[in-house]
Amino acid sequence: GGVICAFSDRQSLRLYQCGFDPALRAYSPGTLLIGFALEQAIQEGLTHADFLRGQEPYKYRWGARDHTVLVRRCVELE
Repeated sequence: GGVICAFSDRQSLRLYQCGFDPALRAYSPGTLLIGFALEQAIQEGLTHADFLRGQEPYKYRWGARDHTVLVRRCVELE
């Protein structure tokens, strides 16, 4: 078996984590889970999918492209 953890907002599917039983590797359960999640996102009218951080090769096989994310953090000074 396998499991995928994904979140969505108004426009985007955010693929957070995916895992499967290594004994089933020959059946590509990770690919099947991601494909299912993307199909559902399309049916729900979402327009973007974000694989989040990391540059694992499987993400690019789905057509992922790198983009820069800027983060602003405010710290309280004593």
